[in-house]
Amino acid sequence: MGIEPLEVSEGGATTRMEVTSEHLNSLGTVHGSALFTLADFTFAVAANSHGRATVAINANISYMKP
Repeated sequence: MGIEPLEVSEGGATTRMEVTSEHLNSLGTVHGSALFTLADFTFAVAANSHGRATVAINANISYMKP
């Protein structure tokens, strides 16, 4: 996916993903699964920054605008 961690602190993380044509849906906008993957990866980095293995039991994103 090309996600790159930029900054990690205890309980926080900032990442970046360069959007390419492979990340686009049929309308030419970023596919929701690419955005969810970016969010999930960033969450995992932040959640595991405390030194303990951590996983999510649920995740949800509501897309407010196309």
